Amino acid sequence: MTTSKTCSRCGQDKPLTDFYRRSDRDRERFPDDDPRAYRGACKECFSPASTPERRAKAAEYQRRYREKNPETLWAKHLRNYGVTPEWYAETLASQGGGCAICNTPECSTGRRFAIDHDHRCCPDPATSCGKCVRGLLCSSCNVGIGKLGDDATRLQAAAAYLRRTHRDSSTDRAPGTGP
Repeated sequence: MTTSKTCSRCGQDKPLTDFYRRSDRDRERFPDDDPRAYRGACKECFSPASTPERRAKAAEYQRRYREKNPETLWAKHLRNYGVTPEWYAETLASQGGGCAICNTPECSTGRRFAIDHDHRCCPDPATSCGKCVRGLLCSSCNVGIGKLGDDATRLQAAAAYLRRTHRDSSTDRAPGTGP
């Protein structure tokens, strides 16, 4: 059999080693030296990020898509947590328009509030069943409780530590240090 194939994208005749093998199903139908056992486009053309130009073009397409479809992307993000845009608006209003912990009216990152959920409930930390959603948090509070493992005991210990070691602004000293 032949040991080369013409790429369906760039039109160049290349050795079969420059092409990706088709699926396992096709392995049974075609031997390794049969061009039909390989994808139509060569490895260089097949990879969408194979050149800096293609990476730039893909990034530009994604940027334009995000600009044109923010509400579609937002609704998709909310579906990952099993909630709706209406739930988000109602919850934010019920929290007084701010973070459920610190009441800040907006995130320091400029993004929307994070949807907090109990990570022990659902196996994938990036999604939720919707039943374990607790509220909306600013990014600082969300990261803070996440770093402490969503553990109330650790959070209370951290709060006690901060109260114990809080500096007196009039003396700029930690409690128990100096006169």
